[in-house]
Amino acid sequence: MPFPCTRLAVSRDKSGQQNARGEPVPHALPELSVIVPTCDRPIPLDHTLSALTRQSLAADRFEVVIVDDGSSAAVAPVPPMGAWPFEVRYIRQLPRGLAAARNLGAKVARGQILVFVDDDVELAPEALAAHLSTHLDQGARTAVVGALPFGDRTPRDCFTWFLERRGHYDLYARSDKYPGGVPLLAPMNGHSSVRRQLFRDAGGYDTGLGAYGGEDLELGHRLALAGVRFHYQPAAIGYHQHTKGFDAFCRDMESSGEALVRVFARHPEIKSAKQIDLLADRPHELPARRRLAKFAVDLALRLRTVEALARAIALRGQRFYTLRAVLYPLYRWVGGCHYARGIRRGLDSQAAGKRFDSAPQEANGAAAGGSA
Repeated sequence: MPFPCTRLAVSRDKSGQQNARGEPVPHALPELSVIVPTCDRPIPLDHTLSALTRQSLAADRFEVVIVDDGSSAAVAPVPPMGAWPFEVRYIRQLPRGLAAARNLGAKVARGQILVFVDDDVELAPEALAAHLSTHLDQGARTAVVGALPFGDRTPRDCFTWFLERRGHYDLYARSDKYPGGVPLLAPMNGHSSVRRQLFRDAGGYDTGLGAYGGEDLELGHRLALAGVRFHYQPAAIGYHQHTKGFDAFCRDMESSGEALVRVFARHPEIKSAKQIDLLADRPHELPARRRLAKFAVDLALRLRTVEALARAIALRGQRFYTLRAVLYPLYRWVGGCHYARGIRRGLDSQAAGKRFDSAPQEANGAAAGGSA
């Protein structure tokens, strides 16, 4: 059960407005609801909220819903002098994960458009205005993905250079990676937006995919299957203040691989798009051009000693920025090994009889509940 919802601050006072009977006029509903999940990160959260105070979009046109996913202590932010210029609501829930936190925020949201922003993303001043104008221009069945470049507090070293070059978080930054110039699976990630009714009709984020990874791509895929068009809006900039190191990245890649097998169990058509076929299929079941890739993956997973050496070199050389081009293939290879290992573990779980539900799991009725 979630902790009670606490309203921290409200929009600028309009209580002076009254109707003919002398009753206060209720505030108009916001057009956007900015949903920020968080857990034990009060300082990044404060930066995220501070960036929202600098939006060019008028403060009475959006609200902010903070969902605290079981922090060890309440991380309710302290309003600045004079209170927040927009309405803020703070909700605590028992630890259920990112997908459940986003779903709960969507349940209580009052805006017609939901903007999902992670607590390490700081929106540029024009970001919310760009989200709103894109939805108005592109029509009702649209989802918007904003840009996610690294922010000024992200360390500039060989590893973050690798992530930036790969477009690991900012998926649309490297259009040459994809056939047709766009990702095969569009993400509803930590800087994206969609109309509230479309989100609820789709069932929200799937809470049964594991601790990390897959929930953004899985929801994006369901929305696309329902006829929602994804639009990349580079004018909506969210600066990602990345803090995870290479070891954490490798753990995330492994968790992501395992989670994507669960996505594959519900959507078999994604098999080749996420390279699951390289571990799931026998060589003769693959096209000729994929057989060599499968051999390379199988070989890489056997070379644990070589992988450990590559990891050690990458970690030791990370601070020497001049080595970034030399270390790039090591980061890619070791990260790829962890991703493949996660896929294999997921496939092994399936083979052992650990079946996954065919329908997405929804937290607390969050996506479908609430008033329209």
